[in-house]
Amino acid sequence: MGQIQVSVYIDRNPQAVFDYVGDLNTHPLYADVVYKAWITSKQTTGVGTTFKQVQTRSGRMTEGESEVIEWNPPDRIVWRSRKQPDSAVIYDFQKKGSGTRVVHTVRYPQLDDPEMRRLSIEENERELENLKRLVEER
Repeated sequence: MGQIQVSVYIDRNPQAVFDYVGDLNTHPLYADVVYKAWITSKQTTGVGTTFKQVQTRSGRMTEGESEVIEWNPPDRIVWRSRKQPDSAVIYDFQKKGSGTRVVHTVRYPQLDDPEMRRLSIEENERELENLKRLVEER
């Protein structure tokens, strides 16, 4: 299974960063490939929360549903695609000085392809830079 990992330092405490990422409605604000996202479960946070996302890549729109499988405030959030249960989108929040180092890991079978891996690294680096800007502006 292919995997990528990128990280960024955000000048906010881990709980503040966790709270922003944990609000799944904010995902389209920092993940520029996500066109929109919405919660599909009765619960809106925590393990078992489900949500759909519409993503745009290369002019193509796709819709998928994900489920939160790990929720450990303020340290970690993990979700997986319901179509690809062996996939994982992981956010680890590590206290560094007065801020937080966010380590973002994506595991997905398509990341075995070198071109998909390269594009995914670029997308996720932009995502973390957007997340940094948005959280630090709050």
